[in-house]
Amino acid sequence: MYQVIWSDEAEEAYEQTWYYVLQNWSMNTVFKLEEEVQNLLERLSVHHRICQPLDEYPGLRKCVINKHNSLIYRIDDAEQAIRIMAFIDNRMNHSFFN
Repeated sequence: MYQVIWSDEAEEAYEQTWYYVLQNWSMNTVFKLEEEVQNLLERLSVHHRICQPLDEYPGLRKCVINKHNSLIYRIDDAEQAIRIMAFIDNRMNHSFFN
């Protein structure tokens, strides 16, 4: 099982999303987001390549968490780690969605 390590940028983006959902939706929605993210991270720690590679960014992979959010990660076999590089809003014009 690989360790999951968040970049500072990805962690900050996730926290901002979490607080936005908390302020604008219900606690149930916050819990659902948290559960979706945790379930994905648990699967990634065991099945590192379950999400599609990003051809434009060699070494990176993208997982769609839900219709609003995606996670960008890379596999670090040397350190036996999944490195979360970005947590992004699917509705934004982001370079990972070209």
